[in-house]
Amino acid sequence: MTKQRTLLIGASGMLSAMATTLAARGDDLVLFARDEARLARLANQAEELPGTLQWSSLDYRDDELLRATTQEWIESLGAFDRVVAWVHATAPAAPTSIARLCVAANASVEFLHVLGSSSADPSRPSTNTREVIEAMGIDYREAILGFIVEGKGRSRWLTHAEISQGVLDALDSPAPRTIIGQVEPWSQRP
Repeated sequence: MTKQRTLLIGASGMLSAMATTLAARGDDLVLFARDEARLARLANQAEELPGTLQWSSLDYRDDELLRATTQEWIESLGAFDRVVAWVHATAPAAPTSIARLCVAANASVEFLHVLGSSSADPSRPSTNTREVIEAMGIDYREAILGFIVEGKGRSRWLTHAEISQGVLDALDSPAPRTIIGQVEPWSQRP
């Protein structure tokens, strides 16, 4: 694989193992997350790896701060090749705000939107995030976090390791939608 410049949003928890794996591949990463101490620990872990890992502590629900910080990184480092955004529904504008800035800097950016299992809830109305971002000319893909059914009516949520590996696999795949674990039957979710 070729070296990539990746913006990873929501990187200090469930996706931290993915961040170190990408840095081990030699990728240059910019991480956004709320927990400054976790981000600093993650950066220290990656110091000896071939890629670079830089970060900004921010709350992506603050859309103005998110846009300003993204723009600063783009001006400092150049365009991102790809974005991995683990953004909750509490920040509905965040994915499109990031996408607009990235496409302005690089028309060939890839965008992997990590979504919680509730996005697969058949009773929940769908959003138009995919349509809006694809209309910008961006390669938009989704990774849906599901659950694991372990046997006779028992199920559990994915572990952080399973999530990191699943999102990494989705990033490496051309599939428009990847389900990590399972989301059906919906009635068996934990």
